[in-house]
Amino acid sequence: MFGDIGAFLAGEASGCLQRCGADAVAQFCSVLSDVESGLATEAGPESRERAVRRAASPFEHALELVCRRTAAENDAEPWWALMLADAALLQALAHIALGHDGDYTLKVLNDLDRAIVIGGASGARLRWIHQATARIEGASEWLRRKAADDKARRALAQQQQQQQQQQQRPVIGLPAPPAVAHPVRRYSASQMDVVRFLELIRDLDAATPFVIEGAISFWPALGDRAWSDMEYLRSAVGGHRLVPVELGAAYTDAGWTQTLVPFDQLLDAIADPGSSGEPPGYLAQHDLLAQAPKLRRDIVLPDYALVDTGRRSAATADADDVTVNVWLGPRGTVSPLHHDPADNLFAQVVGHKYFKLYAPSETPSLYPHPPGSLLANTSQVDAAAPDAARHPRAVDARFVETVVWPGDLLYIPPRWWHYVRSLSTSASVSMWF
Repeated sequence: MFGDIGAFLAGEASGCLQRCGADAVAQFCSVLSDVESGLATEAGPESRERAVRRAASPFEHALELVCRRTAAENDAEPWWALMLADAALLQALAHIALGHDGDYTLKVLNDLDRAIVIGGASGARLRWIHQATARIEGASEWLRRKAADDKARRALAQQQQQQQQQQQRPVIGLPAPPAVAHPVRRYSASQMDVVRFLELIRDLDAATPFVIEGAISFWPALGDRAWSDMEYLRSAVGGHRLVPVELGAAYTDAGWTQTLVPFDQLLDAIADPGSSGEPPGYLAQHDLLAQAPKLRRDIVLPDYALVDTGRRSAATADADDVTVNVWLGPRGTVSPLHHDPADNLFAQVVGHKYFKLYAPSETPSLYPHPPGSLLANTSQVDAAAPDAARHPRAVDARFVETVVWPGDLLYIPPRWWHYVRSLSTSASVSMWF
């Protein structure tokens, strides 16, 4: 692995990374040369740690530039995103080659995550990142001790909580879902083959949302690798891995923000919401399967997502033509009323979610944000309780609604407005096609 990644990075340094400037490339190549030479492998622990920390410099420089442009709402030049991923790999190679293990291991792994989440690493870079991550995780005794200590801490905290409450908090709370007055159509999985599905969705003017009950009940994520088991999720993803979360009730709120947190922190907040006094964290619309490949085996892409609607950009549909994202958070998280550009199959894996949906024809009554703004696909209406004074037309807008249960698959046509609220701790998978 080391030689292959080293050769890949050397090729990048003499190719596309040249756009980053002579100084940045010279620094990158100098670190790569030191790592490949192996001279530092005979040095003592302190010298090794200094060498590993020096390997972080190209990454920190690229991260600063990418984040600065993102904060200014400008796209960073694509070559700096490539530099971010390549520098994260370079730092990981130095860590592996110099045989370093300790708390700095966590920084190296977290920077590999940043290359995925912030830099959008894909293709060969993503495969190398997966290999480097697995190599470091497998070799790190420090990481194993940390995981064991964290597990013991959680067990002690749970025991103390049980003693205080005289009862065990369930892993997943499932309150009784509310009744719906304007339900969407529901079909059983046995009633919905691919031919019938395509008949229902092909004509966009006639297509409406519907639920296929039990369509994903066979997924391992609802069975022997259940996502309702937080300890399983912790082991499959890695509690130390950084994931993006939204903080705040909804992305239209003034205090809403996004940040990266360890997966452990997200799961702890879900297990005991409100204990920290911080806003609820929500992992929303994130390609967690690309970041944590072990989870890929837990779902099966439905054949429905591969039908030829005539709306695909590619002539031939395959799994690569489907955008898969994961949603994971506590009860009460909200996605404000908005619409998406693609056909959507929304799979409910854990818990319940409430959907309120409006046809595109209702758009004039839903007061969208101005065209060209960042929220152009989002309504100004609070769909949970429309304000008759501010948005009078929204009060009488026609809608349908549903509650999705574990195993349900909800189809949402393109440009259908939808408001979503988690009724319990929830895990879901959306598939745009």
